[in-house]
Amino acid sequence: MSNSPSTGHHEIDNQHAELDHLVDKALVFCGEPINSAASCAACSPEQQASCRREVMALTRELLKFMAGHFRYEEQLMRSLPDNDICREHVRRHKRAHADISAWVSALTARLSTAEPYAVAAELRRILADWTGAHASGLDSSMVQLHQQSVHRELDEDAELAELLAQHRAGFSGESK
Repeated sequence: MSNSPSTGHHEIDNQHAELDHLVDKALVFCGEPINSAASCAACSPEQQASCRREVMALTRELLKFMAGHFRYEEQLMRSLPDNDICREHVRRHKRAHADISAWVSALTARLSTAEPYAVAAELRRILADWTGAHASGLDSSMVQLHQQSVHRELDEDAELAELLAQHRAGFSGESK
């Protein structure tokens, strides 16, 4: 079972748990553990076609979920400060989203010629590795950048509130 590391952002962590669940659907395929040496060679053409449809449905579900998850993260990225560090982070993060989406799409296209079991095994292996590395790397970094910008805004708000309080105190002192 895959388990993405916590990023410290409740909604992103919940979405990662759902993504992990979808990836884990490929853990057992055709009743065989994905780590076994099983193949589709002994299956009838009808069984292979059924498995192909099952993997196709899973990859469509994954791509749909990933697109929504990536939109959520990219919306969060829009709230990051406009500086070189954040712009570079956003560029790399969006590139990673595009790359994994393209990879899953290409793997889906291979279903017409490759054994469904092999495609499911590769899908599971690559996505489990990618989601963990992505969550602990780019996603955790994004959350930290976001939290830093929120803290800066809160600090600025506190400074502004203090200035306003001093200004009001000045008015109060003048009216006496």
